[in-house]
Amino acid sequence: MTRNGQREKEMTLELKQKKKLKLSVEEKPDDDDSMDSPPSKSTRSMKIICDEDFEKRVQAIIKDQFSKIVLSASKLANGGLGAFAKRNLSRGEILSIFPGLRLSSEEFHEIIDPMDEARTYSIEIKAKGLVIMGKEVKESEWATKGVAMLLNHGGLKKKKGNGNCRFRLMVSSMNLERWEAIVVTTKAIQAGEELLVDYGDDSTPSQLIPQDHFVLN
Repeated sequence: MTRNGQREKEMTLELKQKKKLKLSVEEKPDDDDSMDSPPSKSTRSMKIICDEDFEKRVQAIIKDQFSKIVLSASKLANGGLGAFAKRNLSRGEILSIFPGLRLSSEEFHEIIDPMDEARTYSIEIKAKGLVIMGKEVKESEWATKGVAMLLNHGGLKKKKGNGNCRFRLMVSSMNLERWEAIVVTTKAIQAGEELLVDYGDDSTPSQLIPQDHFVLN
């Protein structure tokens, strides 16, 4: 065999060995069960970050609520404590979170007496089959949990309605079971104007929104 032939054979063998080594590192066996294994650290980290983003948004809304809302005696008859615009507000501004104890609709209607004041501070979200009881939130917790339950009712009918806000659901993109009820302005509101939210009414189903089905309790 010539010197060139020997050298060519050695190079071919070397390339085969390198290829074999590369395959041993990169290839996975046919019975690989990686699909059933836990997500990688990077995947888990991304999920945590996304969830943290949702929590940060919730906390930012709560932290900012008193730059938009001031609490004072309502101008409505028997309105109790109400919420007013602290400054001029634009349409679509998020004002606060509706906090409280969450019960299934069935539990709520079984446990809470029809005359209980707790019903005045509750919303039923039929799309979720849940009721949020805002009365369970203590005054000392308003600054850290939200005050949307203090807004009085105001309908959004064009002719008779005096409402200027409505409820919406804010849902985590990573966990659809993680959500908050937020209150959003429906039009421009002048500083000092009382904030009135449309709780909806079973007697006027056209006012209800299937995706976030709120009813006045």
